[in-house]
This record gives sequence, structure tokens and C-alpha cells, in this order.
Amino acid sequence: SPQNKRGIELYRESYRMLQLELMAAANRRIEQSTTSTQNQDGFALLMTSSVFGEDKSIVATNLAISMAQTGKKVLLVNADSHSSVHCKLLDLNPQMGLMDVLMGNIQWGDAVKRTYLDNLHVITAGDGNGQSDLPNLLLSSRLEDFIESSKKKFDVTIFDSSPTMSASGSAAIGSKVDGVALVIKADNTQKDAVLQAKQRIQNAGGNILGAVLNYATIEKKYYR
Repeated sequence: SPQNKRGIELYRESYRMLQLELMAAANRRIEQSTTSTQNQDGFALLMTSSVFGEDKSIVATNLAISMAQTGKKVLLVNADSHSSVHCKLLDLNPQMGLMDVLMGNIQWGDAVKRTYLDNLHVITAGDGNGQSDLPNLLLSSRLEDFIESSKKKFDVTIFDSSPTMSASGSAAIGSKVDGVALVIKADNTQKDAVLQAKQRIQNAGGNILGAVLNYATIEKKYYR
């Protein structure tokens, strides 16, 4: 129906606006930085939330799809071993991913999975053959090598990590990527939780580019 088509287009437009805002904020950060990041090949972004249930993985996946549709080469990395949303939405095998690379079991390139979109690739969380846990691996020095490899091959790398208040992984990734976006569920997430998550990321050295208000209800009038 026309109403459904309008809703779908508004949904798509919201992600187009999100990527424009995030990239603009990222460019401002680069210009203000005292270190030279202009020579870096790609941009690495962390999408996280304060607590569970804010659907950050759906936001990260849809943002990656939206960016890929504009012609950018995008890599979506699942750094949340408790989430399988990416595999379900993109019909991927979850085995052999980030955890396996950080453990040294496989090379970075062997973990990259193709999707139905030519410009969108994914690295799942992996399982490390059940020998280790992802949060501890994210604290290792191998994470920096992983990010560097990703930025050399892709225009944009989007990490989707565990909620900031429940694991140390988000702060670890946030300190090494170019920017962080915090997903907030409207009329649900407590203000204190958001502020604590923001502080934890900043204390680790992360650059917060902004927040994504998920499930917000916005009234909009249309011209007739």
C-alpha cells in the first residue's frame, strides 16, 4: 500500500541520514585531531549500547547495508558473541570469525564472508573452537592489527560489540577505532546508564561521535 511504501522509504531515509551525520562527525574529529589520520585508508566505527535490548545489532547491520548501497566497501564485524542477528539477517555461517583471527587460528582474510550485496562483507564472532572467550581476546594487542587490516581493505569497518555496561570489550574497541556511536532505546534506557556508558568509553580513550535514538516515535506532516 502507499502508506507501507512511505514507511519503508522513511526507514531507509533514516539510515541514509544516520550515515551522513556519522561521517560528518567523523570528519570533524579527524580535522581536530593532533595526530595525522588523513593517510589512513578507511574509517573504523564502533556501534554499541549501554545495556541489552536496545537492538544495536539491527542498527549496525542496517547501517552497513545502507552504506554499501551507496558504493562504499563495507565490513561489518560482530564483536558480540551473544548476538547472532547479523547471521540471521544476512544468512551467514557464524563459524570461523573474529575470535578465531584474534586467537591466531586463521588469517584475517579467511574470516571475511561475502553477502548478497557486492560491497558488503561480514566477519562473524566465530567460536575459537570453544577454547577462549571473546571479551578477553578484545583486550589483546592483536585487535589493533585486525583493525589495521580491515581499514586497508575497506572504506568503512563497523564493529558491533557487547553493551558497554556488561563487558569490557566495547571500551577496548572504542579506544582503537576512529569513532563510537551509542545506540539508545527511546523511552526505555535509563539516563544514568547512558551517561555511565559514555563515561566508560571516554575514560578508555574512545571518541563518541553521537547517539542513535532507536524506536523513537516522530510525528511528521506531509505536503499534499
